Amino acid sequence: MNGGAVFRDDKLVGWLTRKETRGLNWVLKPNEVVGGILIKAPNEETKITIETVQAKSQVEAQLEDNRFKIKLKIDVEGDIAEDLSRNYNITRAANIAQLNKRFAQVIKNEIINALKKIQKYKADIFGFGEKINEEYPQEFKKRVDNWDEIYAKLPVKIEVTANIRRPGLIEEGIGTYK
Repeated sequence: MNGGAVFRDDKLVGWLTRKETRGLNWVLKPNEVVGGILIKAPNEETKITIETVQAKSQVEAQLEDNRFKIKLKIDVEGDIAEDLSRNYNITRAANIAQLNKRFAQVIKNEIINALKKIQKYKADIFGFGEKINEEYPQEFKKRVDNWDEIYAKLPVKIEVTANIRRPGLIEEGIGTYK
C-alpha cells in the first residue's frame, strides 16, 4: 500500500504516507501489516530487516481528572529476514534485546506520526471516540458535540513490545562475527 486517504464526515481531508498508513494499521489491523521493518544494527550503518510474524493491539479508554485518555498496547513478534551487518552478532541475547528495542521504537514512531497527522485532520479513524463511549457513555455524551476538538488534543500513551523470535539460521563461527 502506498498510502491512504483520510475522510471526516464523508469528505476527503488529507492523505497518509505509506509509513503513516502502516502506523494506523498497527492499531486497527496489526496482523495485516506486511513488509519488513528496517532497523540499523548498533554502531553500524547497515540494516537488519525484521519480518513481522504476528501482532496484536489493544486500545484502552481512560478517564483521569475528568479528562479522556487513550492507552495503546501493541505486541509484535518478528523474525530476522535479512542481516547485512558485518560485525554485529545477532545470535547473542544482549544484541537481540537491543534489536527488540529498536524494532519497538520504529513501530512506535510510525504510530506517533500517523496519530499526529490524523489528529491534525480531526478525523477519528482510530475509533477512539467509540472506545471512550463504550467505557464512559455518560461522560462521552456530555462532550460529544466537542469531540473533534477533544480528539485533536487527546493524549495517547503508546506501549510497544517487540520480540524477535529467532535470529535466523546464522551460526556463530561461520561468518565474520566476533
